[in-house]
Formats: sequence, structure tokens, C-alpha cells
Amino acid sequence: MKPSIIELARKTKSELQKVPNFTVENENGKIVFEGETDVTGLDIDKILEIGNRVVVVYPDDSELNKPQQGKGLNKPAIIHLYNCKPRKPYEYEAFKKKLKEVCEKNQSTFINWNENTFEWVFRV
Repeated sequence: MKPSIIELARKTKSELQKVPNFTVENENGKIVFEGETDVTGLDIDKILEIGNRVVVVYPDDSELNKPQQGKGLNKPAIIHLYNCKPRKPYEYEAFKKKLKEVCEKNQSTFINWNENTFEWVFRV
């Protein structure tokens, strides 16, 4: 997480209400929330999951109420998913096309897919 938990603990309440480009990352990917994010009172472990080739923010089965657009973590973000490989080697163009279609279906913007690192980047 950027800033780290330790860095967040040192911030004042007013600083926690305006964390620039708040980032959550694990072995499966990362999410960079664009602009300033109010992180006060957020339980990241309940709100956000970055899994293998999937990201869930405010799960439907959660007891959490999803805030209005622009509040909490319900805001524009750049998502990086790692290890997004095609099932059949070397079918890179078809796989890239499929990722673009997934973005379009989910009303997100395809940014890139790197065939060397298998990192897929898109904006929601």
C-alpha cells in the first residue's frame, strides 16, 4: 500500500482525507486511485480484493454500503493486473483483442497489455 500503513498512521486526519494517488498492491496486481482519496474509516480488507486476473471493490455480498461515485474508493482508478497470460502461447493479438472487449463490456478503458510481462492495465 502506498503510502504504507506506518506512513498513514503518522498522518493527521486532514492529511488522511487527501491522500494523493492512493495505491493498493499485492502479488496479483495494483490499483492506483486517481487524485486525492479520503481514506479515513476505510477497511481496505473488506472493501477491496485484488485476485488472480480480477479486482473487486465494494463486493455485492458485503455488508458495506457502496458510497456515491467519487467517495471512498468508488472513484476513477488505474488497475494493473499481473500474470494475465493467454491460454495458448503466442496468441497475443487475439488475447489483447479479448482484453479490449472485456474493458469495453465493463465500461472501462483499455490502456495496455504487455506481452513480455503479461501485465494488463486499464482505467475504471
